[in-house]
Amino acid sequence: MVGLLEIFKAMKEKIIHFFKHDRSYSGGVKLFNEFGILISLKKQLNIQAENQHLKDTLFEALRELGGISMDEFRGIMLTPVKPFGDPQGNPPAPAKTKPAKSGSKKSKGTGKPKAQAKGKKPVKKSAGPKQPAKDPEPPKQPKEAIKEDPLKETPAETPATNPEAEK
Repeated sequence: MVGLLEIFKAMKEKIIHFFKHDRSYSGGVKLFNEFGILISLKKQLNIQAENQHLKDTLFEALRELGGISMDEFRGIMLTPVKPFGDPQGNPPAPAKTKPAKSGSKKSKGTGKPKAQAKGKKPVKKSAGPKQPAKDPEPPKQPKEAIKEDPLKETPAETPATNPEAEK
């Protein structure tokens, strides 16, 4: 019995470590393949391509598997991922960095950008496509300018109100 409790504690520690330091889809699939009991989800994870719904389902299954409460899970997920290494305490591999490149290329002797040194005009980088100017509001028509429909009959011209129109 003590052996099962120790296994559960180790599994919970690995799952919490995953949520705090990794949160990658592939890392979650690896954990679920190791500890998960839902065969149908294991099959889905190993066949289907990664998508947000499947990732959410995986994270929820790992949360339940580790016995992590929703409040604890929310707290873990609200904190940013901290690269730490593996659960045994091994430090992460050092990140390889590339030296920063300068913004403009200069010619060897003149100190001018290469385009100017060769006699070409420098190309200006734009901030993005120009936004069209907003059209001003159309002028409002005065009430007198609005004409009534010329085909519409006025009440004075209808036969019911005009007795002369019936004759």
